[in-house]
Amino acid sequence: SLGMPAAGSPVRWVLRWQLIVVYGFTAIHKIFQNFHDGDALRGVAAYLLAADVSGPRRLVLEGLSVPLISQVASASALALELAIPALLMTRPKIGVVCVIALHVSFSLAMPDLFAFGFAMTSLAFLFVDRVETR
Repeated sequence: SLGMPAAGSPVRWVLRWQLIVVYGFTAIHKIFQNFHDGDALRGVAAYLLAADVSGPRRLVLEGLSVPLISQVASASALALELAIPALLMTRPKIGVVCVIALHVSFSLAMPDLFAFGFAMTSLAFLFVDRVETR
């Protein structure tokens, strides 16, 4: 049947580590590529603004075109990508919230990344052993 793999399942263990590796290697790569300087986000914003976007997405992209804003956004994304693996292992519910926040912020500027964010969020829930509902 479809559902979440059991708590001790090797499948669950492998999927959890896959998520840790993705965030860990992404953060390491961004550190060595000086992602925190904001140039990458300004470049993406310029490229997408040339596609004549409108509405709230245009406002987000125009904001990312400002050097200080792109630097803060870049440093924040990098900080979250560094923190998420540790949070998922030690404080899983906070980790899931951080995964959601990170990928929602990505989707505001780049909606084509929504499916990737959805997949990462789904995997993040594998760290939560029990979700209480009332």
